[in-house]
Amino acid sequence: MRVPRRIISVIVAFIMFLPILSFAAAVSLPQTGQITCYNQSGTVIPCAGTGQDGDIRGGVPWPNPRFVDNLDGR
Repeated sequence: MRVPRRIISVIVAFIMFLPILSFAAAVSLPQTGQITCYNQSGTVIPCAGTGQDGDIRGGVPWPNPRFVDNLDGR
């Protein structure tokens, strides 16, 4: 059985980019702080089960303090 070159190319490309995909999954995004959910017309709705950011509240907390003054005038 002969495998078409296009399939081999796709498999090789996937294997080459696999390490990049694993690094991309390691990113930790900060929380947005969103706690309110809205419907399509902009009316506030209960968040439970909507899958919106106010429902999921995913991400990592911001550091506290978030900023440090280095006293260098910048």
